[in-house]
Amino acid sequence: MIGDMKSLESFDVSSNQLSGTIPSSMSVLTSLSQLNLSHNNFSGQIPTSTQFSTYDPSSYADNPYLSGFATGFWGVIGTLWFKKTWRHAYFRRAEDVADWIYVTTAIRMAKLKKWMMMMRNRVNV
Repeated sequence: MIGDMKSLESFDVSSNQLSGTIPSSMSVLTSLSQLNLSHNNFSGQIPTSTQFSTYDPSSYADNPYLSGFATGFWGVIGTLWFKKTWRHAYFRRAEDVADWIYVTTAIRMAKLKKWMMMMRNRVNV
């Protein structure tokens, strides 16, 4: 119901031991200029609206189960960028998976074609 508070300008619930997810309805609060959700037990994703990306990262501090796309994305990309051995291992694994998918699909398609030919020959006999 917090999304119904259209003229809300400031929201501070820090240090209240709150838990659960941040309501996605908060992303429609376009008047909200101050947000502080720090020092709680929120979990899940930070809503992915433009507004939520403009708040200071300290607004979400000390929520051990809270994750955000940007943090996770740059954590992975940053690691791959700076760790050459990890980057090579990651892409080698990705190529291995792609090869496995290709080979598995080719084998299954060959088996399917063989089965279809066998079924067609049964019908013609």
